[in-house]
Amino acid sequence: MLAGVPLNALLDYGLIFGNFGLPRMELVGAGIATSIINWLMFALLLSIAVFQKPFSRYAILGRFWRPDWFQFRQIFRIGLPIAGMSLLEAGFFFSSIFIVGQFGAQAIAATMIALQMPHITFMVPMGLGQAATVRVGHAVGRRDTIGAYRAGWTALAIGLAFMSVMTAIVLSIPETFAAIYLDGSHPDSGAVLALAASYLLYAAFFQAADGIQAVAAGALRGLNDTAWPMAIAAFSYWGIGLTSGLALAFWAGLEAAGLWAGFVLGLSGAAILLTWRFRQLQKRGYMPSVEEPDRVAA
Repeated sequence: MLAGVPLNALLDYGLIFGNFGLPRMELVGAGIATSIINWLMFALLLSIAVFQKPFSRYAILGRFWRPDWFQFRQIFRIGLPIAGMSLLEAGFFFSSIFIVGQFGAQAIAATMIALQMPHITFMVPMGLGQAATVRVGHAVGRRDTIGAYRAGWTALAIGLAFMSVMTAIVLSIPETFAAIYLDGSHPDSGAVLALAASYLLYAAFFQAADGIQAVAAGALRGLNDTAWPMAIAAFSYWGIGLTSGLALAFWAGLEAAGLWAGFVLGLSGAAILLTWRFRQLQKRGYMPSVEEPDRVAA
């Protein structure tokens, strides 16, 4: 990753602007550069997984022509709801941004500026969520019920602490952050800055909820629990978030601010329900099966 990012930047610079003897392809060049670097990174990571110790002992490409139908079913049973949850969340944000466009260019510009902060801070809880998946999954493999849920709650506590600090920072300097993205000489910059600063107040609170739901979802994935989180996402993002956002934007007359309030309500609902789901599984002492059916029968 550390090598791929600067290489991507150099190739972008070459293909977008026609430098280093490369053709000038503008935005198409950016897409080609990113595709090339992603394929190179994939090839490098695959070679490490296949040839580097200790990963080579797993022989992940061994007999790859022989389908393991049980593993396929397990992968799709767990993976498709994760994909569905990501699609629901992305669709929620994209749909809301399209709707914000109904309120003018200044509203959409301010929205895109205000979304940058939670997108940046979200990288930390997203990583914590992946770490929670791994740590909970390892405990499940050991059949360590206490350790599995301890790992999940630890990740949630760290995520909450980090996002609380980020919330305080955003609340203290919304104008400063928004001004980074604006040209002060533009005639609309003052109006956009005021809107962006007001939207950042909503972002300060929804980023905390977004971080908690990401970590909780990761912990649940470590328990192979993905169908319920997908249902919770559908209810929270679309049932609570988008519905309330539309009502506040159009019926209550809050316009784009109403949709931002919908972000807060939808993500807060997801955070509460996903954390509640993890707690309910803990009360039941739930542990997923880690053995194949024929081994269980034996």
